[in-house]
Amino acid sequence: LTKNQDARYLIFLSSLYSRDGRLDEAMTALNRARELSPKKQQINFVVADIYLAAGKYKEALAVLQEAYDWDKTYHEAAKN
Repeated sequence: LTKNQDARYLIFLSSLYSRDGRLDEAMTALNRARELSPKKQQINFVVADIYLAAGKYKEALAVLQEAYDWDKTYHEAAKN
């Protein structure tokens, strides 16, 4: 992917990797997405899902808290 591509494509790619059990590759795609869009809460939601799948519960909670703290009025962050 080029630097000009949208983070949404990387989020989608990470979901495909995750469904295939390729969690490290999913996280690599998400880290690249974060570089392109560092405050996009949706990225944190997907990162949390990967952490949960890997049994990393504290890390999942931390990224969800971070997403919530960025914008407490965003209802999806509050639900997650």
